[in-house]
Amino acid sequence: MSNLDQQHPIITTNYVVRTQQISDLFDSLDEWLNNRCPGAIIYGMQRAGKSRGIRYQREALLSSRPKLFTFHFPCNTYRLPSEGAFFSDLLKAAGHMIWSTGSPTMKRYRLVEFLADKAISSGEGMIVLFADDAQRLREIQYNWLMDIHNELQLRNIHLIAILVGQEELLQQRDTFFKMKQKQLIGRFMVHERQFYGIRSLRELQQCLTAYDETTEYPVGSGNSFTSHFFPEAWKRGWRLRKEAEMIWGAIRECAQEIGKARVGEIPMQYICRIVENILKYYGPLSSSTSNLTHLNFKDAVARSGLIDSFRFE
Repeated sequence: MSNLDQQHPIITTNYVVRTQQISDLFDSLDEWLNNRCPGAIIYGMQRAGKSRGIRYQREALLSSRPKLFTFHFPCNTYRLPSEGAFFSDLLKAAGHMIWSTGSPTMKRYRLVEFLADKAISSGEGMIVLFADDAQRLREIQYNWLMDIHNELQLRNIHLIAILVGQEELLQQRDTFFKMKQKQLIGRFMVHERQFYGIRSLRELQQCLTAYDETTEYPVGSGNSFTSHFFPEAWKRGWRLRKEAEMIWGAIRECAQEIGKARVGEIPMQYICRIVENILKYYGPLSSSTSNLTHLNFKDAVARSGLIDSFRFE
């Protein structure tokens, strides 16, 4: 491959596909921001693509609200929650240069001042925090986060916390409800949206269409990922979405070969790997037609790791 090919997002896997679900999720996020909703839950199974989804949402917000300050906060796991470590992590995620020194009180003050400055200078009057793997947060950490929310609110600044994680987030909300911790639910968990993988042939077709139509590399070239790897077949009207039924059939057959009778939700990570394998390994060999066979698709599925993951379900 040429140097340009080595930098292609399909090779580096550094990309986000704008699927219908991603677009719908952005519509919900935009509504939450318009209503100054203090927080919401986005939940889904492991490897469903939630972290990539956060990246897309932040990029989309940058396009629609270029002055809005957002930051991505990876929630770490600690044996014992530490107030100092929690505020250090928030400061670091927000981009503050001095995030590791000082007492917990000093770090909290530094964080509030930093976020307030960002909100005021942007003219938006709000900050959006994406908490990734939020199921790791404990009650005390929600209380610390609520303290930040309250201090900013005193300055007429809205902190909007988007909790992104696994289904345990819903169980956590139920637990807070039973414990009468309704202030935490009201701050962070009133709204919810599910982030799911691929569950049907139709959804797979929609996903493959995104590779055909909504991707581009290099920027401004007008070349989608599919057209880049299958240029001759593309010119003759071939599209990856036309292979959806064959790919879906290959997934089901591979699953049946290890004794899995039914294929349910497939995490987006594996769908992306399958598509990447098809483009990388078979695109350079294609001519005016795609020349793809059922065995090629089964090979792409096997390389993705999906079948190995089925063994542990």
